[in-house]
Amino acid sequence: MTLKTTLSLNAARAASAALLGAAMLLPISAMAADGEKTKVSATAYGETVTVTVPMAMLETEEGAVKLYAALDRRAEKSCKTTIPQKIGRSVSKNRCKADLMNDFVSEIDHATLTSLHQKA
Repeated sequence: MTLKTTLSLNAARAASAALLGAAMLLPISAMAADGEKTKVSATAYGETVTVTVPMAMLETEEGAVKLYAALDRRAEKSCKTTIPQKIGRSVSKNRCKADLMNDFVSEIDHATLTSLHQKA
């Protein structure tokens, strides 16, 4: 009886691990539920910038455009003030912003957002 219980627990753990592994392969946009906000991080000059993204904005093209603009503003602000203050020197704003936006868009992994980014 003990052996069966152990095997059942191990099988359940294996199934849970398999599901978790599969979920890790999904893009963030596919995992978010309606109205859910997801934290997304990007890195430039060794500094991480984290934003909270209302995933429902990706349901429409207009929302994706607004979200992209908000991410762009956050990247601009971070590269203008936050990152230089943290590392104690000026940075190439264009490179910094490009690094942050590439990471944000890549992590969110949504077709409309990616298309907007490629056109920018």
